[in-house]
Amino acid sequence: MTLEMFSPPVVSCDHCEGQGRKLVLCQCVRWGNRFLVDATSDRHSADGRAYQDCELCKGSGYVGHDCDQCRRTGRRRAQLVLTVANLDTGAVRSLNVVPGGVEPRRNAGGRWELALSPVVAALAAEVGAGEWWDAFPPGGSADPLPILLPTDWQPTLPAADRWQLEAAAITRHCWHPWRLWFARTEPSPERNLDAELGWLCHLADLWCLDLVVEVRRRGQGLRVRKPNGRGLNWDIRYELPGGGVPSRQRSWAEDLPAAVAATTAQDAMFNLVERSLTAPPHFLRPHRPHRSGPPVIDVDQVERRVYADLEGVGGAAHGAQAIWRDGRWQHTRLQVEDQVEVLTEQSTGQVVRETKIVLSRTWEPPAPAWHGDPIPYDPCPACDPQHRLRICLCTLGNRPPDPACPGCDGAGVAAETGACHACRDSGRVYRGMVVTLTDLADTTLHLNWLPPERSVDAPQADVDLNNAPQADVDLNDAPQVDVDLNDAPQADVDLNDAPQADVDLNDAPQADVDLNDAPQADVDLNDAPQVATQPGGKPVRQLPAQYQLGHWARVLDARPADLTYLDGDHRVEQDLLDGTVTVDHLGVDPYARYIADASGQHPAGRLLIDISPPAAVRITKLIRLALGLHQTLVVTLTDHRLNEHDPRLIHGESWNIAMIPPGQPLDPALQPYQSSPEAASAYFLEYLENALADAVPADPRQGIRVPQTPEPAPLVEDLVPLIRRLAHHHAGQPVSIRYHHTGCHLYVHEHRDSLRHLVSARTVPIALAAIGLAPG
Repeated sequence: MTLEMFSPPVVSCDHCEGQGRKLVLCQCVRWGNRFLVDATSDRHSADGRAYQDCELCKGSGYVGHDCDQCRRTGRRRAQLVLTVANLDTGAVRSLNVVPGGVEPRRNAGGRWELALSPVVAALAAEVGAGEWWDAFPPGGSADPLPILLPTDWQPTLPAADRWQLEAAAITRHCWHPWRLWFARTEPSPERNLDAELGWLCHLADLWCLDLVVEVRRRGQGLRVRKPNGRGLNWDIRYELPGGGVPSRQRSWAEDLPAAVAATTAQDAMFNLVERSLTAPPHFLRPHRPHRSGPPVIDVDQVERRVYADLEGVGGAAHGAQAIWRDGRWQHTRLQVEDQVEVLTEQSTGQVVRETKIVLSRTWEPPAPAWHGDPIPYDPCPACDPQHRLRICLCTLGNRPPDPACPGCDGAGVAAETGACHACRDSGRVYRGMVVTLTDLADTTLHLNWLPPERSVDAPQADVDLNNAPQADVDLNDAPQVDVDLNDAPQADVDLNDAPQADVDLNDAPQADVDLNDAPQADVDLNDAPQVATQPGGKPVRQLPAQYQLGHWARVLDARPADLTYLDGDHRVEQDLLDGTVTVDHLGVDPYARYIADASGQHPAGRLLIDISPPAAVRITKLIRLALGLHQTLVVTLTDHRLNEHDPRLIHGESWNIAMIPPGQPLDPALQPYQSSPEAASAYFLEYLENALADAVPADPRQGIRVPQTPEPAPLVEDLVPLIRRLAHHHAGQPVSIRYHHTGCHLYVHEHRDSLRHLVSARTVPIALAAIGLAPG
């Protein structure tokens, strides 16, 4: 019997006692029988009684749930599969952890355990790995936790008794019954934390942001336990100048080196919107870079200085910050500014009262040199900042309230728990914005956007762009760094009053920037023609090229499909790429509406865009990986070329990559939604954990596959141009290519419930030739 047909030991689920469902204490019991709960005092003084008006348990104190450990079967398999896959060579080795399969050993505390770290290290050596890491989460630890055996386990027990105890321990450990580690043949170079922190500072200069290095006391205690940072928490993040101190930190690290090692530029940007709701909005003015490259930073010196601020002359502070602004560190301490009472409704119907401490800086650094004029804004008409009232969705587009609306009952406003859809709870509707495009390296371009009724008096205002041959000028050779714009007598232009310079040449030394494409000085409203009409009759207008992010992506030699937001890594909407806006009613300025819509979900009128393609593994290697895991890989593509002339419809391409078991049929209703093959590949690896969980059989009597591929097959041909050829022939319909160990199958998704098989062959070129689509 092969491992593919292995039948593992099955034990009764100890979570539900074999019933498939379990009764657990309701959440209301932790607070006791009271409606208003104090989060600090009542947690330890609860009477242990259920809340009689509880919306979950109806006062019984218990809630029934389907058991998520055994999938309602009441039985669990005593099997854990450990797999190491080399992404460079495609080699895959696995071990089946079952009772009697791994020799127990004593740990440092004298307890018997099944050590899994030596097992994974041996598997990594078999696939030729120089380094390996847990695939879930990406970049996780290389060493798995051991399986602790029950205290009754002894090597002198009979084999049947030992295996029974081992089976119980394995089932308790199997929250992921199929564990995967990725490996590389060559180890990564040793990290230079000083250079990494210096690079984060360099990006802050390029992006016109603050880099904040912060330490706080855990639990707001006022005593440092040990000088090594234990009892403290370090965080590194980007912020907008003038914003308040966030109530919570972004990450957890016991010292600054650990914080630097765990922080990338995307990590430091995460949740910038929530941190910067109160930051003052400003346009950007042209400014001289402080240096041409990253600064030299000493992590140890920065950490010592922040420690000194934390334990200052005035006594122990709640926290301290080092803020990188204008090319140097600014140091300040954190103090308690206020205590705010927060009421939070629970799912039980109870209300929890919690007192939160509001921190502030004892000293605010001076405003940065690149701050220009304030960005004007109006109060948000869709929300009331003093209450949780929002304009109901039934009134969007200036429609009257719907009396039958279940959300507002015809009132036009409704209480909401989420953020405002128009302003993200900032209370602002901006009348201007700053767009920053970057490739996460040295290419950065800043654009100040304003409606055309405010003319732009940028330093280029007196230049006749039609007669100036800027197109042939290599901006990299132009000595813009040495030019002091404040000393240049451009027709008495006050640069402080003109923050609308659309291109910051100091930050964007791209030779392909054509200034003739950005005549923002005198934009006519007639330059926003109507290009479509919504089903309700509302016109769709398209703004000139300088308001289209797709145009600026092409100027910077980037693909519009790769544009994502730096805060959250979400894809940029098609309306922003094409510069289109739907006008609700007559008299609405399409430019003002476009800027308000584009800036409403972003901090302080700043729109920060990443133009670099996702760092992803090639699809050919993903095919080899899936086949090495004894699974099948499905690549799906939709060609939207028939929608190119309609701005309301999806343009470009939509991709999807999925791994499914060999016996599972394709989903006819599958709709791809990733904008590029690189984005689909990155998404596939990020959520491969879900695919492995789905590959585990639901029947506990059926074993998990134990893949062994010591000599993988060669890489297949490049799939991207081949599936594009197939998708072009079936434009508007998703097409799928499914790879398995003997060949491939081609499908077209004709309807939501209809999947048509086109052809099967050993390779994709042979399959395309069979249906008359052979590559030329």
